[in-house]
Amino acid sequence: MSTPTSADQSKKLNEADGKMEPATLPKAKTRWRTLLSQLLQAFFGAVFGFVAITVLIRSGMQLAPIGTNKISILLCLLLSAVLAFPIQLIAHELGHALAGRMMGGYLLRFVIGPWRGSRFRSGFRWRRVRALQGIGGFVQTLMPADGRFQQAMIAMLLGGPLANLLLAALSLVVIFYLPYWPFQIFASAIVLFGLLLGVVNLIPFRVAGFLTDGAQLLQLWTKPDALASALRTARIARASIDGLRPRELNDLDVAAFDPDQVTGMERFVALLVRASVAADRGLTAEARVFLERAVAEWDTWPDGFRQLLAISQATMSAEVDGDSVSARAWLAKAEGGLVEDFQLAWIEALIAQLEGRLSDRDRHLDELRRCLADTVYLGDARVYHEKLGALTSNRVSYSKAT
Repeated sequence: MSTPTSADQSKKLNEADGKMEPATLPKAKTRWRTLLSQLLQAFFGAVFGFVAITVLIRSGMQLAPIGTNKISILLCLLLSAVLAFPIQLIAHELGHALAGRMMGGYLLRFVIGPWRGSRFRSGFRWRRVRALQGIGGFVQTLMPADGRFQQAMIAMLLGGPLANLLLAALSLVVIFYLPYWPFQIFASAIVLFGLLLGVVNLIPFRVAGFLTDGAQLLQLWTKPDALASALRTARIARASIDGLRPRELNDLDVAAFDPDQVTGMERFVALLVRASVAADRGLTAEARVFLERAVAEWDTWPDGFRQLLAISQATMSAEVDGDSVSARAWLAKAEGGLVEDFQLAWIEALIAQLEGRLSDRDRHLDELRRCLADTVYLGDARVYHEKLGALTSNRVSYSKAT
């Protein structure tokens, strides 16, 4: 299945729900293994949830003094469960972030539900966006891409589950030494959710397209190839922070990202790295091929990463095809993803220019300049400054010609 590659193709819209959508965008088709994995995860999640709620209710009834109104106990149980999970979720991600920072990591992004914190040159800023499907939270930390990498990654991965278990252990102290029953019920909920996020995360399996902490640890310990791939990925991820643009990446690292030799998220990274390098070298046709291959597997990529692919497709439609309809449709698919503000501003500016909305174009270009002045992705900033200069030069030349 291919992506929109011409104005005629991209203007075929699916109008069933009134939204602009390229007719060539892959429809979701779940493979039987993915479906089986989802069913098993749902089953074990339901079993754990049933056991946890049962234990919580029984412990609540036992902790409350005899004669306590049962409705009061149930309300306390409900409030405890509602508060305990996000607290343990925040503790888990903070554990990852702090452990990574202690090992020399560079925190880029912190996501909890719909709240997303991102690093800029001016500091760390929070905003509310659409929550990622299937993921309660995660931390994106760039680990040192040198001899410390394996130990640093192991410490960072263990930091999350250990934070959950530590908070659960502290809550046990509250249960035994604080006699006020509402606090004890709340502490019981903290213990249960601490075991959920702490122990279950150490079990190796895949959820919503992501590997658990345990699965990543197992790969680092037992698979030298996986360790080497993770180290290459770390070097690639750090490249823009260090001021390198895609065409300046290490040729050996790029060559090692062979999409025909890897699966899962490694394949996604390989396809997008190859596409970005080709595009930065001016090899548009080659870049399009890699993007088309990635789009053909749209349903296999996790939420948050599909949007990275969508933003690349929107850029291709606007820059190369000059097709504002396709660009806008792909841009809509990027909503809520792990994309950068300067990417959005650039595509919005190109769409406005293609549609003849020159004042909107200039407003988005001003926003692009502000974003580039504040981004930590220095290599990408070089690329977009070059694009901005070329666009400005073309506008001036056009004005003189007319």
